[in-house]
Amino acid sequence: MVNVEWDEENIFDTIKRIVVTVDQNVYFAFAAYGLTFSQYKIIEYLYINRTKKISQIDIEKYYSLRNPTVTRLLQALEKKGFVERIPDSQDQRKKNVSLTGNALPMIDELLKIRKNLDGWLEKDLSEEERRQLLSSLKKVLHVAVHNRLHINSQND
Repeated sequence: MVNVEWDEENIFDTIKRIVVTVDQNVYFAFAAYGLTFSQYKIIEYLYINRTKKISQIDIEKYYSLRNPTVTRLLQALEKKGFVERIPDSQDQRKKNVSLTGNALPMIDELLKIRKNLDGWLEKDLSEEERRQLLSSLKKVLHVAVHNRLHINSQND
């Protein structure tokens, strides 16, 4: 039988524990606004790009998400009255996504929450440690994205 206990030296277990802990804190941070972090990220993206025409495909590409995922997120945000999808004036098949007047009053507070979350994770790190950690995490992310996991392969 395989030992599945918490192993402080195991990168996968450590990353998983970090993700669970961060997810819990993020959930509570945005819950007062009825948002998930994924929904917040779309609001943030639309706000940052508010002077541009943004389509659902732009969001899919930017976040490397599949169409059904973005569709569900946008539908939830539409239902809450935070975004609207408007047919493009030059291509009726394309829908542009923008924030509604209901979303704008909470933007400043949402951005403060996001900044506080970043500060919460970084508060005990020096600037050099923060840079090193970010560099290492980017390497791990690159491996995770570009190298398929071979679950059934033997240990080499």
